[in-house]
Amino acid sequence: MLNFVKVVCCGSGPITSKANSRVKHARKVLTNRRVREREGLIFVEGIRLVLDAVAAKNEPEVLFFTDRAMSKGEYGAAMQKLISTLPHDRVVYSSEEIMQHLTDTENCQGVAAVLKKKQAIAPAQPSLVLALDRLSDPGNVGTLIRTAAGAGAHAVFLTKGSADPFGLKTLRAGMGAQFRIPVLPNWEWSDIESYSRERGLALIVADGSGDVRHYSYDWKEPSMLVVGAEADGPSEEVLKSADCCVSIPLAEDSAESLNAAVAGAVILFEAQRQRIVG
Repeated sequence: MLNFVKVVCCGSGPITSKANSRVKHARKVLTNRRVREREGLIFVEGIRLVLDAVAAKNEPEVLFFTDRAMSKGEYGAAMQKLISTLPHDRVVYSSEEIMQHLTDTENCQGVAAVLKKKQAIAPAQPSLVLALDRLSDPGNVGTLIRTAAGAGAHAVFLTKGSADPFGLKTLRAGMGAQFRIPVLPNWEWSDIESYSRERGLALIVADGSGDVRHYSYDWKEPSMLVVGAEADGPSEEVLKSADCCVSIPLAEDSAESLNAAVAGAVILFEAQRQRIVG
């Protein structure tokens, strides 16, 4: 490991100053959504997420690493290989204190990166799409993106007012699914509706008062599933656009409704089941 650091960093010790310009900028990217979106950047922490992001053609602007990252067996070897392919001025050997400052993670793996985000493209002819209407919880958003990828959806759209799908909490909840499926944030609902109509997608809204059971709808038809905000559900604008509102039947003595991420997962995997069964 010592020889590797010397080669990468010309023998210098780790940076230790929070005033370092690259550390300060990385913190801005981590903590400020406006900075991320204005500069087209994302902040990623952890070996798996960094490797997934790079494999998906998100170009590293700067990669921070500590001795700890290189001691993790197969993953450490993968990080060494990645670091060896980057220009030296994009690699920063960091102290544990700086890495802790960058990540705010209790058990940090010793790797973090600022990357230029690859531009997502809305699919031309999808058959199953997920739209999130003003979901504000990063955990729910990340979980639903991960679920959509696992259920074979072709894209995830988010209306303005939704949590940032590329914030670090959301990336962690999504386990990097954002790098495996097109994720398109900050859309007006009217534009999402136009997109779906132009591509022949039925607008199917998840709503607790929907009069069609989620398993009774024919998910083999090209469809866009819409999941509304945690507290308020789908907006009036969304409900007016709906071709169908589906609900998940609950036991009589159960909770009033399901968590948004759970409800979305139940419906998405019912859609997958129908498509597999035929």
